[in-house]
Amino acid sequence: MKPWNKRSDIEAALFNPAFCGELILHAVSAYNNNAKKGEFPYALSYVILPFLLNAELYDSLPRTKRTKFIMWLYENRYLAPIIADKTIDMKAYTDEALLLYLSMDMLKINDQSELELGSAKMNKKRNFIRDGIDDMVRRAEFVGSWLNDAGDVVTIFSLIGVTV
Repeated sequence: MKPWNKRSDIEAALFNPAFCGELILHAVSAYNNNAKKGEFPYALSYVILPFLLNAELYDSLPRTKRTKFIMWLYENRYLAPIIADKTIDMKAYTDEALLLYLSMDMLKINDQSELELGSAKMNKKRNFIRDGIDDMVRRAEFVGSWLNDAGDVVTIFSLIGVTV
């Protein structure tokens, strides 16, 4: 990771750990609210930011959960290498965001290596003043909920070509 004083203004704003953590938090919350089995797998947190902070991936997301992840990926198979590359490229930003939100007790890791909401209260209505932020939060919730129906981590990572 570059030190903060070496990051461009755009990089510092877009990949701000508090902002990235907020997106991950909303994805985790939506996933866990719809969970049929367990909570949000820790490893899955690394695909959240690529879907939300890459314009091509963000714009290609379906508008409804009726479009299943595997069908969406089949119809957009050219995106799998982009997801895999961005997952790796954004790992350090995800790590920063998770460390911040874990230290603030906004998120916690349970004994099964799953993310849960921490004991700090999640404020549903933050004071975001920029256009598009509310849409990104809604899309984070969508991605979390959508991935809940996509299968386990091994299946998701296999489909997009991410190896651990």
